[in-house]
Amino acid sequence: MSNNIALKSLNQYRKRDIIAYLSLRYYLDSKSSRTDLWAKEVATNLTIKNTASNFFKIKHFKGVVNGEIKFRDIYIPSPNDIISESVLISECAQHDTFCTNSAVYSYLLNDTNESIYKHYTNGLNKRYTSIQEACRNKTNEEVLYLDVKSFYPSINLSEIERIWVEACNNSNIPKLYLKLGKTFINNYRLAQKGINNPGLLIGPMFCHLLANLYLKEIDCSMKEATLNRYWRYVDDIVIIGNSKEIELYSKKLHENMKNIGLELHDESKFFKLTTTEWLENKSGIDSNLSWKWPKLVGAIKKLSIYQPEKINQLKEIFNEMEVRLEILDYSREVKSESISFNFFAWLKRNLKPDKIKIEDIINYTENIRNKYFDLFNETINMKVSNELEHKTRITRIKYLVGRLIYLAKEKKLILIMENLVEIPELLIQYEIIKTIITGDISTIVKLGTNASQAVSQVVKQNRPTLKCTLDPSDADVIIALSIFKFHGINIEFTDPVVIKNSFYDFASGDINNALATDNTYLRELVSLHGRDNSKHKEMLTTLFDENESLSFDVLNAGSGSSYYF
Repeated sequence: MSNNIALKSLNQYRKRDIIAYLSLRYYLDSKSSRTDLWAKEVATNLTIKNTASNFFKIKHFKGVVNGEIKFRDIYIPSPNDIISESVLISECAQHDTFCTNSAVYSYLLNDTNESIYKHYTNGLNKRYTSIQEACRNKTNEEVLYLDVKSFYPSINLSEIERIWVEACNNSNIPKLYLKLGKTFINNYRLAQKGINNPGLLIGPMFCHLLANLYLKEIDCSMKEATLNRYWRYVDDIVIIGNSKEIELYSKKLHENMKNIGLELHDESKFFKLTTTEWLENKSGIDSNLSWKWPKLVGAIKKLSIYQPEKINQLKEIFNEMEVRLEILDYSREVKSESISFNFFAWLKRNLKPDKIKIEDIINYTENIRNKYFDLFNETINMKVSNELEHKTRITRIKYLVGRLIYLAKEKKLILIMENLVEIPELLIQYEIIKTIITGDISTIVKLGTNASQAVSQVVKQNRPTLKCTLDPSDADVIIALSIFKFHGINIEFTDPVVIKNSFYDFASGDINNALATDNTYLRELVSLHGRDNSKHKEMLTTLFDENESLSFDVLNAGSGSSYYF
């Protein structure tokens, strides 16, 4: 029986958050809960009938503003709600009413079985190509970059509920899904009790669809007014026109946003350049470079499928090369049954096993890490003449460092770190590398769970024990420490400490102690796991299904940036 909904959910969250991913794996441990029938008929009704919201709130590192570290509150839905929101979004993908305007390139609905939304590079590539074409057709005009201030939290929940109901009525989507959407919106209210004018949460996948719906009229209006010279990616907007047109378009956009309770950043936060300057920018990541990474990951995956007996040999060679890519054993997954699109079956039809050679993987790995390191040196020393070049330079560095963290030898990592120390936008990359080299997590755990996850997936191969000089009394730090424990990494504290925290107990494998929690999310997670010995490490080193995507990407380097390509 089909498990497409389960697979799409896992593929979406494996890349985003380890807590959500583990909760899904334990939820889907029962064969009955894996089926699309369960997702559509049981999970959705359980969500609707549940009168209390159930989110796990964590902090993610966002960036550095004026020397101050900023965090983003992330709300992780319960595993049942993740499944039911996947059902809802998949249903919406079948109706034109919920699809974005062609001027929008973020969170594009996916009608395949791969994931809930299309991969972010899909939209970014198309957006880049469209802007490039417009610049070529309108030389010596202006390109204006703007962005929406505090986008999701500023979206009025009552208004988005009205828009949701209207869209459902126009699409003739089954009433069950209209009700399910209203349930989610009400859950967002409940999760923000005590907050004046609560808005959309950051974390739930359904919020991305709602945010696009919220701006749909403005997107259509601006696309028409600018004669197709308007592009939006989440909260980031680009407009092209002559100086007079830019002034008119900008004014119209400000007014439209104000009418729905949103605000654009002031002039100090947006920038303008000529179309010629935009075309001259050379610091982006071109498609040839961006495909080197998935080609490497794909080659490793193919070897693991066809020649699993060589996995240990490749692991040993990677260890000698100081390559930090984790290689999973696919032998069990290849034997599993799935009627969804089978990636392995496709490989067997289109690729000859005798063409996959371990020497080729080694040579390609050496080639790609040398290429990335040379490009890093070139980019770090690049002179920039405008704000676009600065932003694309930073994004390119993030992309390259995100890969070199896995590939570069320690000596070169030290050189990279020394070049990053004075660049505020690359603070987290600097701290990740410092943690890899020193094995000390005292700083990284203060930067949020996304920082801890980025380090964990890289160091667990070669550093099974890490050190910490902190006295872990802060709740957010304890959650960040727990991420390492989920991966089976030991933590040695300088001074003896006793951490009395149910989430930390659960992550550490002390399931019985974790049962005493009064946190409803954790209580459900512990129940799904069961009283058996900890299964966290096993879940993170195996695949649910042979079609599950892998994620080797520190902090999804470059994800969400309009300057990626």
